[in-house]
Amino acid sequence: MNKNLFLIITILLLSLSRLLPHIPNFTPILACALFSGATFNSRKISILILIGSMFLSDCLIEFMYGYGFHNLMIPIYLIVLSINLLGSKLKNSITKKRVMLFSVLGSIIFFLFSNLFVFLGGEYGYSLAGLQICYIAAIPFLGYSMLGDLFYNFLLFGSYYWVFKKSININKSNLWN
Repeated sequence: MNKNLFLIITILLLSLSRLLPHIPNFTPILACALFSGATFNSRKISILILIGSMFLSDCLIEFMYGYGFHNLMIPIYLIVLSINLLGSKLKNSITKKRVMLFSVLGSIIFFLFSNLFVFLGGEYGYSLAGLQICYIAAIPFLGYSMLGDLFYNFLLFGSYYWVFKKSININKSNLWN
């Protein structure tokens, strides 16, 4: 199978899985961002496929459920792009430990910045107490996000290794250590 075709189909399908019922924040989007940053040879193609599949799924969510478009779309997309950039740092040495570390780091980055933008939207007021309430209210979502990101990252990187184990830049001796 062609490596780029595999990557495109996998990221598109996982992005569309957002249409299915799921636990809040237990989605493949951040994993797709990390994975595409680590696996595509072209940064431009990585970003195009990632943002294109996210936008397609947002359009479908808007059409089907009425909440795909929201006031935090641009900040969310920028945060996802930062996680994609983080994924590019995995390219030279993909190991289980590094995938786990980068996955958790991506979850934390998303948590910190997405909730900062929620706070800046004024929903919790503009005070230190409001900022604290905003972050405390979001803690359960951080747990779901971490679990989802770890699950989907190991699914993505594991399946990619399984399909292309002879042709990718993975430290094979350490991948599952």
